[in-house]
Amino acid sequence: FDVAVIDEIQLIGSSDRGHAWTRALLGLDAKEIHLCGSIEAAEIIGRICNKTGDQLLVQNYERLTPLVVESKPLNSFADIQEGDCVVTFSRKDIHAVKKKIEAVRPNLRCGVVYGQLPPETRSRQARLFNDEGQDAYDVLVASDAIGMGLNLNIKRIVFNSTQKFGAVARNLLDENQGGDTKRLAPVDPTLIKQIAGRAGRKSTRFSQAGGVVAAMNVQDLNYVRSALNTPDRNHTRIGIFPPSEMLATFAKAWLAENNTNNAQCSLADIVLAFSEQAAIDENLYFYAGNQELIHVANKLEAALDTLGKPRLAIEDMLIFCTAPCNTNDRFALHMLATYAAMCAPGRRERCAPNIRLTNKPPASLSQLQDLCTKHNVLDLYLWLNFRYPHTFSEATVAKAQKYRAIELIAKGLQDPNLELPDNSAI
Repeated sequence: FDVAVIDEIQLIGSSDRGHAWTRALLGLDAKEIHLCGSIEAAEIIGRICNKTGDQLLVQNYERLTPLVVESKPLNSFADIQEGDCVVTFSRKDIHAVKKKIEAVRPNLRCGVVYGQLPPETRSRQARLFNDEGQDAYDVLVASDAIGMGLNLNIKRIVFNSTQKFGAVARNLLDENQGGDTKRLAPVDPTLIKQIAGRAGRKSTRFSQAGGVVAAMNVQDLNYVRSALNTPDRNHTRIGIFPPSEMLATFAKAWLAENNTNNAQCSLADIVLAFSEQAAIDENLYFYAGNQELIHVANKLEAALDTLGKPRLAIEDMLIFCTAPCNTNDRFALHMLATYAAMCAPGRRERCAPNIRLTNKPPASLSQLQDLCTKHNVLDLYLWLNFRYPHTFSEATVAKAQKYRAIELIAKGLQDPNLELPDNSAI
């Protein structure tokens, strides 16, 4: 290429996904690469360029519109206005907040955006919020999913909460490895900045007046103000992990050297052995994604054992462990294992999606989540169709079901009487 662009380059320091940005940065065959993102990645990128003999030119850009923090918290959801985006970090809370706002401000229509929704649904919700027509949304209630990838006409960001489960270990920009992913903790200041910066951006209909940041209580407002004033922390290392082909080649040699086979060891054993034997410059790199791969591999191998199915070849196991599947969901994990079993050694049978959809829109949040999970599984099937077209051959059926699921999810989100759990916070 003559020119290539890599967006969100600061994610090169992510403990979960940093290796993907490193692979792109070091592997792109381009005369000129434009890296877009926050400044904390600049120093380490400069050190990498010194190693590769490339020239780095850093161009800083200032925010083109003002961003102010309100002096006091909102009194109640009755103070929510058109153009607001209320941010909270739980799916249950998002729907509970939406229902509360529409109850106290019946003239305002609310859309929702969070990570478990299908990408198509998130885009549609964002489009309806950005529109100014009769069917448009006046307010958005969202998670940190709005921090990247969506262009939104937000006037004011209102934090309903500044804590999330696993916030320290799993936030978008975290460089630390490991951590308790179930602990309720304050959201990292870098992520607070990322979210707050969505308000009043240039080229939106609220850019002239600038953006506003607020919170529902004084504790969260103080935390937001402190986070926005926290200096950027430079990444000191970037994530690295071997491509699947390299890991598979290592696995064959390691298995032969240890006189063992796939059935006698796990993918976790191989990943750990590679990490112990491979030499990396620890002043520049850290292993990224290895813990997540081990976590998924252990879950998948256990699910295959439960089904009484044999282990996969290493090459196939690596594909299934990096598939777009929410392995924290029991049904999605079961379907991943079911699909994987079709690719076991000596067995390549044709496999249908095996997903059943109801004819009625979801009436409760649990039914809505079930539909989102089924959409995820259908996406998984289509992803596998590209890699195993003869085994997962019913792409037409899967696509039709996927679009049907999206329609049902949209109707569920429009239902003002969607049943919520009794313990949903507002």
